[in-house]
Amino acid sequence: MTLKEAIRVLAMSGAELYCKICTVDAVDVEARTVDCTPIDESAPLVGVNLQASQDGSVGVVQFPAAGSYVVVAFIDPAVAVVVLCDRIDKVQLDIGRTSATVTDEGITLNGGRLGGLVISGKTAGRLNALENDINELKAVFSAWVPAGTDGGAALKTAATAWASRQLTQTVAAELENDSVKH
Repeated sequence: MTLKEAIRVLAMSGAELYCKICTVDAVDVEARTVDCTPIDESAPLVGVNLQASQDGSVGVVQFPAAGSYVVVAFIDPAVAVVVLCDRIDKVQLDIGRTSATVTDEGITLNGGRLGGLVISGKTAGRLNALENDINELKAVFSAWVPAGTDGGAALKTAATAWASRQLTQTVAAELENDSVKH
């Protein structure tokens, strides 16, 4: 029976919901369940759902930290779900082709295959350096007056100062925020 079906049966039966505060013993990220022990010292709860559908792989799921407290709501004596967490290790969001994972290390969007999110200020600084360099070269060419018999010596003299300053290579790690990957 899915949680949705259990809620429908419960709504028609008039039975009351009840909750227990528990300590998390283990977290199964793949199954999206936890094993936990009620603080009232009643029997441990095994395989408590972290989301509405027992076989779900979409939606929003909070993964509580081992040893933390959770509130477990019972739809009936055999169906329970975690409704609140006091500490979480990870939040997973999956909607269609879009995913986001939030941990204490940062945020990963859609698997993080493209690396860290670009820091716009640093990127703009690097682009401005290139633009300034190109503008300086344009100024050299626009100020240059060809001389008929010098074989390009006047151009070489005008461009020498510009050509002697080398641009530094950009390193991707300098431009990215590695705590937000996309």
